Amino acid sequence: SETAIHPSSAGNVIFHSEMALDVFKRLNQQMNARVQASMKSPNKADHVKYKRTKEEVILHKDKIRVITETRKTADGKEEKILVGAQHKQRIEDINFISPEHPFDFRVSASVEEMVDMPPSHWIHEGKRIKDRMSYIFDIFSFDITSVQNIGKPGVAERRTYEVEIEILPAAKLFEEAERHRATNGNESGLYVIAYKLLHNVRQVLDFLK
Repeated sequence: SETAIHPSSAGNVIFHSEMALDVFKRLNQQMNARVQASMKSPNKADHVKYKRTKEEVILHKDKIRVITETRKTADGKEEKILVGAQHKQRIEDINFISPEHPFDFRVSASVEEMVDMPPSHWIHEGKRIKDRMSYIFDIFSFDITSVQNIGKPGVAERRTYEVEIEILPAAKLFEEAERHRATNGNESGLYVIAYKLLHNVRQVLDFLK
């Protein structure tokens, strides 16, 4: 079964958040099939919603990134909409090894907040062009993303394929964490959220066996 790597050993581990194209395609096909199957349920709460997002993320210093989304207009054309500048602060990572599966996984917590646009004279440190397919169910968004990584001049471009399960705001994760601390774990839904997350991760790993 999976085992968390102790924080004291985390510095000796390099975690690569990517997978091969053929695995990416298998997950895409599996999730598309799940969307179709879920629509047969008369209960709308069982339906898996599909959403596709294309965005360009320009990376700046101080962990600031400028996000532009590509959206379709009413006439079917595409236009780029500036979302704004965002500061992303990583709070904690927990890396897990799963010897029974071809992939390990990581649980990460981050805080994202919108900030002022960086000065025009700032030179960006890289760019990521993302094509994300999201499958939304319960309190999660299962995201599979093709990412074109463009570094500084002279650095070769590379494409990666990434998978993540995001806990949606509807779960009220941080509120549940505060309640967990305040009640010593007696009156919060934190364990339920954690159980559901781990259950979904295990399902993905089992599928990829």
